[in-house]
Amino acid sequence: MRPVFSATHAPAHRGNRVDVLLDAADTYAALEAAIEGARHHVHLSYYIFRADETGLRFLKLLARKASEGVEVRLLVDGWGSSELGDPQVAPLVQAGGRFAVFAPVRWLVRAPTLNLRNHRKIVVVDGRIGFTGGLNIGDEYRGKLARRGPWRDTHLRVEGPATARLQEIFAEDWFYAADEDLARHAYFPRPEPAGPSAVQIIESGPDESAEQIHRALFVAVTQAKERVWMTNPYFVPDRALLVAFETAARRGVDVRLLLPGRSDSPLTFHAGRGFYPFLLEAGCKVYEYTHGMLHSKTMVVDGCWSTVGSANMDRRSFALNFEANAIIHDVAVNRRLAEVFERDLLDARPATLPRSTDWGRRALEALCFVLAPLL
Repeated sequence: MRPVFSATHAPAHRGNRVDVLLDAADTYAALEAAIEGARHHVHLSYYIFRADETGLRFLKLLARKASEGVEVRLLVDGWGSSELGDPQVAPLVQAGGRFAVFAPVRWLVRAPTLNLRNHRKIVVVDGRIGFTGGLNIGDEYRGKLARRGPWRDTHLRVEGPATARLQEIFAEDWFYAADEDLARHAYFPRPEPAGPSAVQIIESGPDESAEQIHRALFVAVTQAKERVWMTNPYFVPDRALLVAFETAARRGVDVRLLLPGRSDSPLTFHAGRGFYPFLLEAGCKVYEYTHGMLHSKTMVVDGCWSTVGSANMDRRSFALNFEANAIIHDVAVNRRLAEVFERDLLDARPATLPRSTDWGRRALEALCFVLAPLL
């Protein structure tokens, strides 16, 4: 998919090992192992970092590594992690770690930036191992909140040259929030090949006019020859992406969209359902996940291209939030994500349109659909 290379400003870093991590059990275990093995620094950036059992466990580990002389920097979003404050991070800071808040919520002082959130999930260890994807830090992601049930998510562990780009993104965000410049060799060691994957790290945000994630997804769908299998929890596409999905299906591409069967954002959920008539009429196959909360943000295109990241399928992720996605050019990773997609379909039902007599659902979806451009 060469056109996707030129559709973004992001270089393709070759020689990476990419591990697909499913849900909190795999992801947290891999994170803890990487942090335990840190020798120089651990950099973390999260939209949501809860002050609960899971969050405090990670804070305890980070404080211990800081006390051993490892540089620890924790960056959290001011809205998503509003419950995390000085009492919880005090042991980390006292041990020598650093803590910063991205765009703290101050209703009058920072009103212009209130809507601009750092939605990224990035961890970099020693400049050599990186993590990114959809999973935040908290108890609910381990399925410990009964009202939400099991939490389905996908994350990546990346080892190799692409880690430097994750480090650059963290350094830019850290400089904005903490006014500390990390542009030093110690944080960007000489990249060593670690595997067969070519990886692009693409970002989006209000400081990026090109909307690289939107552009990459659009080009990937329009260039697809065989399949487009997408999983996303918040599906409110703009007209360009909607037409891209429809057109791909009409030319014979196997377009399958796995969306949530229930959501923590009712307005977005019903707005997304408002797109079903257009998609189904064009030949797209739409499924709703029923086994708990679906939060995975992935796409598999043809036999080699795939992406995992933090971006939802909506204008907020493409233009307002600070996001990061990894694009992986590798047959084995593509195959693995396709296997995961097919497994998830076993816990999904085909989407249906509301019956003609179901006036309540039809009215609700129509209203939310009208509001879709504002979501």
